[in-house]
Amino acid sequence: MVDLGTADELTRYEEFNKDFMKRHPDIKVTLQPSRLRRLPLQAARAAHEQHGSDVFYVGDDKIGSSSTRSG
Repeated sequence: MVDLGTADELTRYEEFNKDFMKRHPDIKVTLQPSRLRRLPLQAARAAHEQHGSDVFYVGDDKIGSSSTRSG
């Protein structure tokens, strides 16, 4: 099972988001932690329904593990 991030990491992301929104009041940032294994399905569903996120962060050490390989 993949961790959603430590409490410290999630706190840092929230602090970053608050600071970012203070500097850019016309942009709203929402943090939605998710299990890594669910990201491909969530991204595909959101794109199909045309309400996907503008940006999402997977994690530098997790990018390759979110794709499926055939063969």
